[in-house]
Order: sequence, then C-alpha cells, then structure tokens
Amino acid sequence: ARPIGLFRMLDRGVADDKVLAVPAYDPNFQDYYDLPHIPQHFLAETGHFFEVYKELEGIPTEVLGWERVTMARDRILYAMDLYREKFGESAAEA
Repeated sequence: ARPIGLFRMLDRGVADDKVLAVPAYDPNFQDYYDLPHIPQHFLAETGHFFEVYKELEGIPTEVLGWERVTMARDRILYAMDLYREKFGESAAEA
C-alpha cells in the first residue's frame, strides 16, 4: 500500500490517527500520491464517518482534520519505532 494522507482525531481524548492508503500497484490509483489527488467529497465523507461512528456507543470523538502524505509517512515511521522499542529489532524483521 502507498500512504497518501493522514486523518487525525481523538478517541476518548487520545490520539487515534488513521492512515489513508491506496494499493501501490493498482492502475486505478496510479495518480494518487497526496491528499489533493483525492476527491474532496470522499475526504469529507470519511471525516464525517469518523466523527460520528462511535456516537451510538456514547464514546466521544473529536476530528482534528486531514494532513498531507508527509505527515502520514512520519506517523508510520513513528509507529515502527514504537514497535521496535516494545518488541525489539528481531520482531520488526519478522
């Protein structure tokens, strides 16, 4: 998969970022590399979904908005570092 953006939100007051990615080698997505390449209505629909998807459970969420591909890559690398810290290098290679 190829990351193209990051949706930032809070779930119960805790950061809960979502990476938006497309299949890396699918010709249907060959021109999608960053948020401006995505239909803006799709981004609005997706944002709305995450704003209300836990409402029926009474769980508060707060939408912080979309970030570009560079932020998505940074957060992926951050998550990989956290994984290595917790499980060590050998687990990251598995």
